[in-house]
This record gives sequence, structure tokens and C-alpha cells, in this order.
Amino acid sequence: MPSTLARTIGPTQATAMVVGTIVGSSIFVQPSEVSRAVPTFSGMLLV
Repeated sequence: MPSTLARTIGPTQATAMVVGTIVGSSIFVQPSEVSRAVPTFSGMLLV
């Protein structure tokens, strides 16, 4: 039994990494776009 882990990324893991990156970056981009489109803070919270 080898003492090191295999460093392989399959299609499922690669897809999960891409989706995670897209969702993670969207969390930071989305609030600024919503605040530009909605004039009030309470309206932004409702969206």
C-alpha cells in the first residue's frame, strides 16, 4: 500500500470545483448589483 495519496481529480470533483467557484464569486458580485437596482435598503433586503 503506498504511503501517499493519489492526486487525481475526476469529472465529478472538477465539476464541483467549478460550481463552487461560480457560486462563491457570485456571493460577492450580486449584492452590489442589487444595491444599484433597488433604491432603498429595505427594498434590497426584500429582494
